[in-house]
Amino acid sequence: MQNAILANLPKLYRVYNKYATIATNHTTDFKPTLIRYFLWQMLRDFDYITSDYSLVEIDLILLQNPNSGLKWCHDPFEEVFFWQFLQLLVCLAWKFHAAETVTGDCKNDGVLATIFARFLTDVVYARPYFTSACSLFEYRDVLPFKQVYSLYKSLGEPHSARDFLSKICTSPGFPIPCENRGNFSPQQGVNAIAIGGNLMYLTGVVFSRFLK
Repeated sequence: MQNAILANLPKLYRVYNKYATIATNHTTDFKPTLIRYFLWQMLRDFDYITSDYSLVEIDLILLQNPNSGLKWCHDPFEEVFFWQFLQLLVCLAWKFHAAETVTGDCKNDGVLATIFARFLTDVVYARPYFTSACSLFEYRDVLPFKQVYSLYKSLGEPHSARDFLSKICTSPGFPIPCENRGNFSPQQGVNAIAIGGNLMYLTGVVFSRFLK
């Protein structure tokens, strides 16, 4: 198993860094850390979100691995370090590809190593790493992520996007609740990671400087 990981280490680093920086077009001068939100997008790009397994179910499967090091079940902002990333890939390979990969070839390199290597070739490396996720690109700065997630949790967790929208969207013809307040003023800004890894919604002067 160690040899299988070492042989694929450069490619795995590239995949990790690709998704750790998927929401930015800027080159980083530091080592980025993947968060679960971007891990979810990777799973979507790998076609893992299907009618058979929802994202919620996959989160539960990954959390069952005692070596994953994950603290929470569905927190989109939880950091996923590279060693955890490897654990999650091994877990996915074993859970979803063991039955079809266990053959006589496993005697040479070991069952788990063979399953993992085949999983990387057939799933991870076979994808073009292209995503059209609206929430990561054209709509990512419409609302502050942290506040939206707090609202999401206040209504119960987990639930589908359809259920979430049905609870927060105003019916046609009814006024938007926040516009009933006299001090309501729409804010334009950007979601950005500040020093210390804190996600903030930058508005006003800071937002203007960010665009320059």
